[in-house]
Amino acid sequence: MSVLDILPIEYESFLKSYYMISRLGFGSFGCAILAKYRKSISELLAPKPHKYGTLLEPLEHASFTKPHADGLVAIKVMKNQLRKPSDYLNVNEIKFILSVPSHPNLLQIFDLFIDSTSGKLNIVMEPMDQNLYQFIQKHEGRPIASWVVKSMLAQLLGAIRHIHSQGFFHRDVKPENILVSSAKHYYYKNIPAGKENDAYVLKLCDYGLSRHVTNKKDLTQYVSTRWYRAPEILLRRKSYSRPIDIWAFGSVAVELVNCRPLFAGLNETDQIWQILTKLGHPLFQGRCSDDLGGIWPEAVQLADKLGFIIPYIAGQTIQSILRADFEELGEAIQACFMWDPEERPTADILCRHPYFKGTMLTEESLEVSEPSSPLKVSGFEREGGYLLVGPSCAKGTTSNLMISLLQSDRNSKPRKAELYSDPLYFFKTSSESSDELQANLSLNNPFSSLQATDTNYEEILPFDQGHAKRTTSRYDDAALQADTSFESHEILC
Repeated sequence: MSVLDILPIEYESFLKSYYMISRLGFGSFGCAILAKYRKSISELLAPKPHKYGTLLEPLEHASFTKPHADGLVAIKVMKNQLRKPSDYLNVNEIKFILSVPSHPNLLQIFDLFIDSTSGKLNIVMEPMDQNLYQFIQKHEGRPIASWVVKSMLAQLLGAIRHIHSQGFFHRDVKPENILVSSAKHYYYKNIPAGKENDAYVLKLCDYGLSRHVTNKKDLTQYVSTRWYRAPEILLRRKSYSRPIDIWAFGSVAVELVNCRPLFAGLNETDQIWQILTKLGHPLFQGRCSDDLGGIWPEAVQLADKLGFIIPYIAGQTIQSILRADFEELGEAIQACFMWDPEERPTADILCRHPYFKGTMLTEESLEVSEPSSPLKVSGFEREGGYLLVGPSCAKGTTSNLMISLLQSDRNSKPRKAELYSDPLYFFKTSSESSDELQANLSLNNPFSSLQATDTNYEEILPFDQGHAKRTTSRYDDAALQADTSFESHEILC
């Protein structure tokens, strides 16, 4: 049997299935758009054998299932057209999508298809309100409540644990790749058991840099985003794995509490210095039990190869870094900031920390599995150590792959308190917005004036606000977000 017999990507006319509302963003992969599904929602969400064990498997409480969502979807269109359908199996995003089972805290994928007109790959996803960076910016000067912080971090950690359990690591955990929606708007009246105390739904996205732990080929150092990049990457260690996600998780946790990044380096050299001032010298012996960093002789050796001399200085404690009243969180994430990646806790161990007691993490029992060997599917074996899911695979069977939300370059000036927004679009409507609706509008959210009952989707007035950039070393974009915090008769995404 050929690869085409198990390929879950079909040719389909974009214009017959969707009509475009607006462009959400663009990046190295292609462009992302907001669209409306023309057909029955149940058809798009219908369970099919090839979806089992992948990110295509429908979740029971996906926001898209709400009738008043009006069929809105986010679609990422691949820039490059490949010669034949089977070539798309080599695209990192597709590898991840077809390998990792759906999870409540990973962005739901609804469909994959090749546009029969353009020949380009389309990835259909659920839209969300905003990303975590935007959420933090809106709370600057107004600290986020401790119970909200705990809920969000539990959801993020649950997503990381799920990815790690499938033998993958994300490689680009950062606020821009964490999407957030109000739980009230996401679930509407169908809040799942155990989610009643969550004010927000959080989804980790952008899997374009993810790797399977068995894939050691060409592990680049130009990975992750600088501010969230682990020391072993900055120091050019030849191999790295899951611990880089744990480092990034700790960095995001501190940023969520303090509403500012922990390691905001201007360049890679300054990034190492920022880490050094917090962790201290990797051979510093005068540490207290609550000091960050630990001992890692290899760091000195790696720095020496790069021509760096690491100053012999002391570091800081986790309590001195975090905002007050977060002592227990500090105890949980302190070990995330170990120089030695092998000394950082696994995601599974972090989930068991007392800080997360009473959250969704205590309800989930999951053991991190070891990477599996290549799986033969109906006589076809994927090359390169990857696994494939075929139509005959049982529910829960996994293969191996990824998805990257589009991003814009953030590699210039240091970030301050600037706004970050995509091209802003205004839509003509036949009725004026209510005061409550106007109060919910945001410069960061191009679809906040969109109404389900009276919007003419064909009449779109583009208005480019421009956007400020954070200091990073990769493309990034707040794509696939639509802030629609309205009453029940309006679109809720």
